[in-house]
Amino acid sequence: MAPEYFYELYRLVQQRMAELQASLANPQIEVWEQQKQLGQQAVLRELQEFLGQYRAKLPKRLRDKFGE
Repeated sequence: MAPEYFYELYRLVQQRMAELQASLANPQIEVWEQQKQLGQQAVLRELQEFLGQYRAKLPKRLRDKFGE
């Protein structure tokens, strides 16, 4: 697959992680939203783990392009 595909996938996952982190950072949480946030935290952990494994498998030149 083309490096552009991998970069786009990486970018989309990072974007989703940023959205989840922003929603979790809201200090005004309603009780009914707590379950939703627990689910978001689980998804965020899974995305972080996926990105770590994904990045580790990339060739060095692509890892450098994606950064930390």
